[in-house]
Amino acid sequence: NCLASNLAEAQYFPHTNPAHLEFSYRSKLFEKELRSFNADIVCLQEMHRHDLESWLRPFLAQLGYDQGTFAERGGTKAKDGVVTFFKKDKFQL
Repeated sequence: NCLASNLAEAQYFPHTNPAHLEFSYRSKLFEKELRSFNADIVCLQEMHRHDLESWLRPFLAQLGYDQGTFAERGGTKAKDGVVTFFKKDKFQL
């Protein structure tokens, strides 16, 4: 769960340093984790569409992942959803 950037509001996380809710901070932590796992398949939830396009797709492409799929969260007007990526050298869609 990535906690979509539009949902990471300090009012909902009163015991968290507000700087740690910033996507620029959290994305660096995600990068470290994703590199360390080196998974064949990556599935993430609560990914904001903007963060997907501006950060996640390009980052994972550098690690050898396919473009991936995105499905908006259903039943709401949310801008976030779930994404799935896979290693291009192991799978094809």
